[in-house]
Amino acid sequence: MLVFYSSCSEIEKDEVNITTIELKQNIQLSKNIGDSTRYHIEFKLPQVVSYPNKAVEDEINFNINRYFFGDDGISGKDPRRNFERMILTLTDWYQNEVYVFKKEFPDIGELLNYELYKGGTVVYNRNKILTIACENYSYTGGAHGLNSIEYLHFDLNTGQQFDLDKLFDENGKFKLLKLVSGKCEEMKGEKNSELFEETIIESCNNFYFDDKNFYFVFNPYEIAPYSAGYISIQIPINELKPLLRKDIHPGFIK
Repeated sequence: MLVFYSSCSEIEKDEVNITTIELKQNIQLSKNIGDSTRYHIEFKLPQVVSYPNKAVEDEINFNINRYFFGDDGISGKDPRRNFERMILTLTDWYQNEVYVFKKEFPDIGELLNYELYKGGTVVYNRNKILTIACENYSYTGGAHGLNSIEYLHFDLNTGQQFDLDKLFDENGKFKLLKLVSGKCEEMKGEKNSELFEETIIESCNNFYFDDKNFYFVFNPYEIAPYSAGYISIQIPINELKPLLRKDIHPGFIK
C-alpha cells in the first residue's frame, strides 16, 4: 500500500508556510519466499509552500529531499517520485536480505519485520530562519531499533543551510566545546552517575535554538549508553553571544 498525504499548517506573521507530506508503504516478500514478513517504511516530510521567493523555496525543499532520500536516491525535488525510487531500491535489498537469513535461520520469524521511519517537525520558524528537527528510527533485526534526531537550519533570505561553522569561528567553537563539556560535567555531578562515556566533547554540531537558549543534542551511544536516550545540553543565548561571529546578519539573534 502506498499512501500520499499532505497537510498545511496555519502561519503567523514572519513565518514560512509548511506542508507535511506523508508517505507510507509496506514491502511484502515475493510469493516464492512466502509468509507475512514485511518492511514498513513511513516518512513525514516537511516542504515549504507558497514562499514569495521561488528560488529560495526550491533550494530548501531540494535539501530536505536530499536529507530524507540521500544523494544517490534523489532525482529532483518531488518527494513522491523520490520515495517511489527509494522503495524500488529497498525492495531488492530486502528480498535478498530475507532470502539469505531464512536460508540459514528458518525460524528467525519476526526479527525480519523491519521498520524505517523519518519525520520532520518545525522547531523554529521566524526571524528569517527555519529549523527542522528530523527524527529517525530504523529496525533491521537485533535487540532493538536505533533512534536519532538531527536538525536542519535554513536561512530564508537565501535558502541555504547553515551549521555551527556559520555561527562560530574556530576560536568561538573551541570555547563553545569547553562550555558544553563543562555543562556535561555539571549534569554528570547532578545525576551522581557515570552517565557520560566522554565528558570532553569533541563535536556539538547537532543543535537547535529558541529565543532564549541553544540546545546541543547528543543521540544515543554518542556520549552515553543507549539506555540514557537523548542528552540535551541547554545554554542561554546570552552566554553564547560573545562567541558568535561578528558578521552574522542582525536578524539572527534578536
